[in-house]
Amino acid sequence: WFDSIDPRDPLQLTNGVYGLLGRYYFMNNANIWMWGLLGNDDLKGWETLPSDKRELEFGGRAQMPVRAGEMALSYHRRRVDPTDSGFGRQHPSQGRFSEDRFGIDGKWDVGAGLWFEATVTHREIHVPEPRWQRMLAVGADYTFGIGSGLHLLIEQFVRSEADSAFGGGDSYRLSALSADYPLTVLDRIAAIVYYDWDRNEWSRLLQWQRTYDKWQVHASLFWNPERDSPTRGTAATGSFAGSGVQLMLVFNH
Repeated sequence: WFDSIDPRDPLQLTNGVYGLLGRYYFMNNANIWMWGLLGNDDLKGWETLPSDKRELEFGGRAQMPVRAGEMALSYHRRRVDPTDSGFGRQHPSQGRFSEDRFGIDGKWDVGAGLWFEATVTHREIHVPEPRWQRMLAVGADYTFGIGSGLHLLIEQFVRSEADSAFGGGDSYRLSALSADYPLTVLDRIAAIVYYDWDRNEWSRLLQWQRTYDKWQVHASLFWNPERDSPTRGTAATGSFAGSGVQLMLVFNH
């Protein structure tokens, strides 16, 4: 909910948030989380409108073990400040409003790894814009016993907006497939492909990585739309828009 990590980024960097998180673990490995965020006016995750940095955001999560996996319920509430956004300029009478987000997710290890994540978000607005947003991601991954081990991952993502919690509305669908394979102890290659069903657009990336004790070398070749589909409408930077080559030398200390 709060990061904007791009799986294609070799460094896996994301902007942090200002907040406080507490967790309590029970003997059966169930756990509960409570958090509060303050002073965050940048977009986070799939947010399209910024939070009011003067208002406290808060939420919690209850996670419990289930057969061969675990499931969890989550909640988050924030105040949205649309003043300097396109939404705010289009609807100047709206002003700040509250947003409630409810989530459920689960993951299982049944030979293959299986998971799903679903959220429903309600915005307390009075202007003629969708008040509800739904998001669902389902995925699976498996490592095949081919050579040093070929790892494949597939995921389907759907986002929709509507005037009611379960009504019809505009939707956005994205499919993803990734593969990675260790060539040697030092070298690994990976490929990631996205398909935007609404725009009929492909996003492609091929990476090679070599790892030493303190140094890493990354080379990436990408061929994507000018407006990169996986980062469309998100807080991610879209650094892989268009086509090009990225070379990176990383020192770890």
